[in-house]
Amino acid sequence: MNGIDPLGKETLIELMIVVAIITFLAVSLTGCSGKPTPKVTSVTAVTNRSQIPAYAANIDWQDANIAGDAKLGDVGPYNDRNSNGCVNNVHWFIFEGTGLDSVTVERYLSGIHAFGDGTVDQKFQGWNGPGFKLPSNLDKTSSAFDGPGDWEIRRLEKGKVLIVADAPGLTDMVKNGNPYPAQVAGNALLQVKSGGKILAEVWYDVGIKASAPGPNNVQMNAMKVTESKCY
Repeated sequence: MNGIDPLGKETLIELMIVVAIITFLAVSLTGCSGKPTPKVTSVTAVTNRSQIPAYAANIDWQDANIAGDAKLGDVGPYNDRNSNGCVNNVHWFIFEGTGLDSVTVERYLSGIHAFGDGTVDQKFQGWNGPGFKLPSNLDKTSSAFDGPGDWEIRRLEKGKVLIVADAPGLTDMVKNGNPYPAQVAGNALLQVKSGGKILAEVWYDVGIKASAPGPNNVQMNAMKVTESKCY
């Protein structure tokens, strides 16, 4: 046929190569199970309400699991509005990617709560991460896993979005009879994992200081991300 072979051997080989490439790409993206392979492509810290994306504005957080007055949906510094010694830093981390409905989340803390009479409470475990410094008059502590609990995690957009919330701080200082001044100095490591493999990590510091009850007596309430990585 004058060298033309519209459905001959060469054409069939080319079609087989195309099918193989498409199949490879499909498996790479979804895995053998047909579900998207877990992967984190970005992580964003949300530290005030204006940064909350529209799709997450109406999340029903189970605030009954949060001690004190702060609410997980009320992102930002909570500075003892009721003058009962509740000072918390409410923040979220939003991870975006694929297959995030099946990943696990782990948080580790290293830090300390200290009170005006020299006592130290709630010693954390962990390690000395980026930017982490304890006040010189406080002892460095040893270790601890810190959740997060199920009530602090939300999975949205069919596995494309994972939100992890936290509200570390001072809680019910007046009711608990803890003496002022009070402070929290801490460093946290947050990890997203799949099958034991780390997909993303965030290191961040939290610093809170209050000299007495009431919003005008909070000297510091801040969270700062020191490093984040997606693998």
